[in-house]
Amino acid sequence: MTGDPEQLLLQGVYDDGQLANCLFERYYAPLHYLAYSILGDEATADDIVQDTLLIALNKMDQCQPGTNLKAWLCRIAIYRCRDALRRRQAREKWTALWTHLVARDAPPPTTERDVEIGQVRGELWQAVDRLCE
Repeated sequence: MTGDPEQLLLQGVYDDGQLANCLFERYYAPLHYLAYSILGDEATADDIVQDTLLIALNKMDQCQPGTNLKAWLCRIAIYRCRDALRRRQAREKWTALWTHLVARDAPPPTTERDVEIGQVRGELWQAVDRLCE
């Protein structure tokens, strides 16, 4: 281990790379466990942990040395998980609506139609993801 991130913060003498390594080594596993327990998805949990650590590094001036750093990181991760859950719910609603609309007025399935639907669906998800940001 390269050091204790809480000690680095208390000392106030560190570079960002050193702090990032310390945070990753010390808190990746517990943050990943937390995110996975909320979301039930390995890849999304990985994304949440990465986002959490990046947010923490960018807002490290808001963290008071001597306070519970792990609790602060967990709080950030939980907020990110809530956002991911909201996006997932929105995606599920749009998928149900899209499936219903496509099935209602759909001509007989063809390869070209499947490709067209895939392209439109991709554009729709990009738009939904932008709404949720």
